[in-house]
Amino acid sequence: MWDDAMSQTTATATGLSAGTYSVTVSDSNNCNANANTTILSDTVNPVISGAVYLAGSPVTAGVVALVTYNSNPTQMTVAATTTLDGFGNYVFFGIISDDYLIIAEADTAVYPNTVATYHDSTNHWQMATIITAGCSDTITNIDIALIDFPTTIGFGSIGGNLQQGGPFKAAGSPLEGALVSLEESPSGIVKDGTTTNASGDFEFTNVSDGQYVLYVDIPGLGMDSTYTVNVSSSTGDTIFTNLNFHIDTTPGSGQIYIDTNTATGIIGQYAAINSILTVFPNPFTDLINIECTLSDMTHIILEVYNVFGEKIETLYQGEQSAGNVKYTFNIKDGSFSSGMYFVKLSINGKIQVQRVISIE
Repeated sequence: MWDDAMSQTTATATGLSAGTYSVTVSDSNNCNANANTTILSDTVNPVISGAVYLAGSPVTAGVVALVTYNSNPTQMTVAATTTLDGFGNYVFFGIISDDYLIIAEADTAVYPNTVATYHDSTNHWQMATIITAGCSDTITNIDIALIDFPTTIGFGSIGGNLQQGGPFKAAGSPLEGALVSLEESPSGIVKDGTTTNASGDFEFTNVSDGQYVLYVDIPGLGMDSTYTVNVSSSTGDTIFTNLNFHIDTTPGSGQIYIDTNTATGIIGQYAAINSILTVFPNPFTDLINIECTLSDMTHIILEVYNVFGEKIETLYQGEQSAGNVKYTFNIKDGSFSSGMYFVKLSINGKIQVQRVISIE
């Protein structure tokens, strides 16, 4: 056993700071052997660098954050931040060896129609590429192509608030600086993006007619539920307020939940779906596995859409028993090309969508 703060019991201890450590090895007869080892303070640290682009041109005003990756449902921490130079480059020195996500956010005063984007070009932390930095690694070309969106002209307004809390907890402090995206449904194409203010509020204006979902990105926390909104100027369904979220940061079980008591306006579908949709591997080459965990017997529709919002495959439609059910989708069965697709699960009119990428 290592005598570090975590009392690690594996043959290799990880995450150690500079210093001297002892390790005790015990055999089946309870005979012990001890040894010491020293990690010098001048151990070489990893370096991560790259560039940020928008439509192929360097982004020269903005911030890049290095987020420590944690596979458990716990809010991740920002390990370091840096600013972009005049050529769109960034670099992180003096960091510890670990797994990281890297996210870039342009200065919206200069680049107004952009959203914070992870390497490699996604606004969802679950879809981001994990960068593993070893002790003395020099990792280059971790580039980020920012997601941008066109200016829209419409009559819709969509707003809400983020607060600490949970499905069975009272609302707490407002959450400032959280990333909120307005995404077209079911394609997942980003139509607008913003961050919450000091009061935890967000708002999208001039929203054109269409169906949208709200996505809140807080690294480490999944979305248990969200809102689907149908904006229609012809029917007068244009104003949607109090689309509020509770952010539960409980270690090991944290999630993002909608507040079903506050939403006003005409909401197409909302509220939690009592299921978990898992899609893997992602990216994939030809075959992808899809698993749904259902809490009750219910009617489901499982479909695949292309990037243009066109349905290309219905994998299942009908009653399904509670429990874990599995499906597969083979892109070669339909002679589909590589690229971006969307797996859509509908349960009693409520929707979950997972974006997947097929590569050669």
